[in-house]
Order: sequence, then C-alpha cells, then structure tokens
Amino acid sequence: MPLLLTLPVGALRQQASVYRQSLERDPRLANSLVNRLGKVEQMVNFQGKHVGPPEESKELNANQIIALGPIAVPALIVALGKPTQREQARTILIKMGYRAVLPLIAVLSKTDPALLQETVAILVAIGDGRALPYLRHIAGSSHGDPEVKRIVTDFFSRRPIAKPAVPEFSPFFHEALRYRSDAPSVQLAVQEERFAAGAMLWHWDATTEVGPALVGWIATQADKPWHDLMTERLCLDGLLRNPDDLACRVLLSQCWGSPVPAEPQAAIRMITDTIDAARRTRPGILSPP
Repeated sequence: MPLLLTLPVGALRQQASVYRQSLERDPRLANSLVNRLGKVEQMVNFQGKHVGPPEESKELNANQIIALGPIAVPALIVALGKPTQREQARTILIKMGYRAVLPLIAVLSKTDPALLQETVAILVAIGDGRALPYLRHIAGSSHGDPEVKRIVTDFFSRRPIAKPAVPEFSPFFHEALRYRSDAPSVQLAVQEERFAAGAMLWHWDATTEVGPALVGWIATQADKPWHDLMTERLCLDGLLRNPDDLACRVLLSQCWGSPVPAEPQAAIRMITDTIDAARRTRPGILSPP
C-alpha cells in the first residue's frame, strides 16, 4: 500500500527544519561527539559494518563538532582539561574560529591557570578583534600567570594595532562603540555576527550543579537588539575591570536608560546585581557536560 502524506511537502520541510535546529541546539549531541575525541574508532554504516580508517572517522567527528558551532564549546572546554582530548579540542576550537570567540571570552573570567592558558592561546590563534579588549587588559595588568602574560605580549608584539581615536578611553569602550555605529556596513556585520553566534550569550557560572561551567542562553526576539546586548556586555566587563571607566559608565547608562552610580563600589554592586538578576531570570539552556 503506498504511503500517503497527510501534510503538504512544505509543512514537512518546515517540521524537518525545526527538528534539525532543535537537534543542533541540544547539548547532548555536542557532548556525545566531543566524548569521542581521543578514541580510535571506525565509522559504522547502516548495516553495522566498519567503513574507512580511524583517521577518517576522527576527521568526520571533528567536522561535525565544528558544524555545531558555539553550542559545542562548553563540552570542548571540558575536553581541554583531559590529556587524551586536549590537542583535538584545541584544534577544533581554532578551526571553529569566529563562532567560538564569544564563549571563549567568557572563559577568561576562569581562574584555573591551565584552562586560562589554553583559552588565551586559542583566542590568540583565532585572532578575532572582539577578543582584543580582553587581551589588552591582560597585557596591561599585573596578571599573576607569567605564561598567560607571555602569550599575550608576544601576540601584540607581532600584531600592529591601530591607535584608537580617543586613547584615554578603554578598549572595552571602543569595542562597545563599534556596535553603536549606524553605518550600513557595520549594521550588516552585526547581523552576521548574531547569526554566526547562534544569537547566544555566555557567562562562566560557578554555581551549577556540577561545579563551575560555561553556560549560554539564546537571545530571543523579546530581548534587546544584538547591538544593545553586546554594548551592555562590553561596558559591564570594562567596568568590572575598572570601576572608574567613565566612558563605559556613560554608554551603559544610555543602554539602560538610567545612570550608573559614580561611586566605584556602588557601580560594582549595581553591575553585579544586574548580572546576577539576569542569570536568575535567564537560566542557561546548556547543561554542563
């Protein structure tokens, strides 16, 4: 008896697209693929027979992880701490490139020296401009890890950086200001960034059930536009590193529609309370691996 379609082909395609997007945003898929790193195994076809050498199987697995994009980064961060998976995880994150930058930036608040060294080295290898304010802060601060400081210092010695228009303002402010431009080319770039990032924002959460972990959530249509969300994130990060950053305070006030306290400790309290409130109302969609 022939199979009868009860839905139009267009509706079936739409359902398939929704299912595919849900699967790609399911952390269990990323965790499963990342857990295979470091294991020598062959691909299995639909008949259960092994096909292709183990190296091809590794490459296929790596390409699948890269295709998932940012949602695979939390599992890859965990893999960086495992000797048998570290090298492959590092290579995959570098190849993921642009899409891995925002979650990797969130990891910079981690204090574990080994993970911090790996994260900084990967961001340097990717070379994305969005990480520059954070790397500049490390280069200009009395950072406790000499290896992290060396990696960043070597990076800036090899990469000429254009001087900002207003040098006394922080790199965080200049990067945030880029999102405020009304130039069509910048607006298009911001839209492409949101798409490449999967519309996901990230933070390092020390209070998850399994301990400290990288957690992300999807910015929906109900949230602010992407350029506002990124401006807030950069200004918050700038003020947390330097509460006296007046330029970030003013720009953040414009985003919030209310002034940020001038007194540094009051500003820090307001900022941290805002971050904590956001985390409570927007719990992470990603379960730590």
